[in-house]
Amino acid sequence: MALSSLRHDVFIGRWRVFHDGHKAMIRKVWEANHRPVLIMVMDTDEYPPPAYRVNEITNWLMYEKMEGKTMVIPPVSSVNYGRKVGYEINHVRLSPRIESISATNIIKRRHGTA
Repeated sequence: MALSSLRHDVFIGRWRVFHDGHKAMIRKVWEANHRPVLIMVMDTDEYPPPAYRVNEITNWLMYEKMEGKTMVIPPVSSVNYGRKVGYEINHVRLSPRIESISATNIIKRRHGTA
């Protein structure tokens, strides 16, 4: 079956710093379901550019040997659904140490603004 016709587990974010918290969340869902992942990178005016972020995530997926795709999407304000849409919305829980990782704080430390 072609990858494009399989159900995917979706992740939406800016992914400005693709950090260990992001990786742990994606890995946890992958290990639970072994479905392809679809990682949507919001096209924001922030550095680094979305194409760089997509490339970084795509390379990581290949390194981890995870099936999946990445794509750039416009900035998202909300995710909405009707009834019986055929998918779930899940909050992935990780350890407090992993959940405390913040891309905003990483960026501030890199630029000396923390």
